[in-house]
Amino acid sequence: MTDKSDKQAYLLMAHNNLEQLNFLIRSLDSEFSDIFLHLDAKSKINPDEIVRPVSSQLYFCDRINVYWAEYSQVQCELNLLRLATRIGKYNYYHLISGMDFPLKNQKEIHTMLRNRNDIFIHFTTHKNVELTIPFVRYYHLFQKQLCVANRDHTFSIYKVFEKISILIQRLIHLNRISTDIVIKKGANWFSIPDDFARYVLDHQDCIKKLFNNTRSPDEFFIQTLAFNNPDYKKRIYRFKEDDSSESCLRHIDWMRGSPYTFTIKDYDELVNCGMIFARKFDLNKDRQIILKLMSHLSD
Repeated sequence: MTDKSDKQAYLLMAHNNLEQLNFLIRSLDSEFSDIFLHLDAKSKINPDEIVRPVSSQLYFCDRINVYWAEYSQVQCELNLLRLATRIGKYNYYHLISGMDFPLKNQKEIHTMLRNRNDIFIHFTTHKNVELTIPFVRYYHLFQKQLCVANRDHTFSIYKVFEKISILIQRLIHLNRISTDIVIKKGANWFSIPDDFARYVLDHQDCIKKLFNNTRSPDEFFIQTLAFNNPDYKKRIYRFKEDDSSESCLRHIDWMRGSPYTFTIKDYDELVNCGMIFARKFDLNKDRQIILKLMSHLSD
C-alpha cells in the first residue's frame, strides 16, 4: 500500500451535468489530492468527455445503479472507500457530490487537515432520530421501486405493499435494532481519516445486516458506527447533535431550500463561512457563482 498521507482522497458521486462535473474536477486537481469518481449507471455522461486532471490522479469506480433512500447509496460509498483505500493511505477521505464545490483551495484544505485526526460527520437532532427510527427498526422492502415511482411522479402498487408490510411489522412488534446499538443519524457527506475509513470497511457485513432494507440508510450507518465505538466517538468533531453542517465542514442551507441552491449573490457568505465545501450548486441556474469561486480558488 502506498503512503499517501500527504494527500486528500475525494470520493465523488455524480450522475448528471457534465460541464459542472468538469469544473468540480478542475477545482480539486492538485498535487495534494486524488479523485475517485462514481458515475451512476443510469447517467448519460460519456466518461470519455470527463476532463482529466493535471496533477491529481483520477480513478473510476465500478458503476452501479444508485437509488435515493435505498441501500445502493451505502454500497456506492463503500465501493468508493474500498477503491481509495486500496490505492493508498490518504490523510482524509471526503465524500462529495457533483453538486458540491470547494470553498478553499487544495493547499488550504491540506494544511487545515494535515495534523488532524477528527471525524467530520454531521449529526441531526435527537428529535429527528426519534421520528425516523422506524426507518431502521422495520424492513423497508420496496425502496428501489418507490424511488422510481417518486422520481417519475407515478402511482405504484409498491406504495400499498410498503404500507401493508410496515403495518404487519408494527402489529408483531418487530424491531431489527439490537439492544446494544444506539442509532444515530445525519447527512451522508463526510470527511474521515484513514483509520476510521478502514474501520468502516472492516464492518461491511454488519452494515449490510442492519441497514439493508432500511429507508435512507446512508444517513444512519456512518454516524451509528462512529458513535458506538468509544475510541472513535471521542474523535467526532463538534459532537453537539444540533443539525449543524459545520460538523462535517460543509456549508448547507436547509432554511431556504431542500437544500438551497447557491447563487452569485451568496458569494461573500460562501467565502467567509470557514467551511471547506458547500452544496448545492446548479450550473444551469447560476454559472457565475461557480466561475467566481473558481477564480477565488486560483488566487
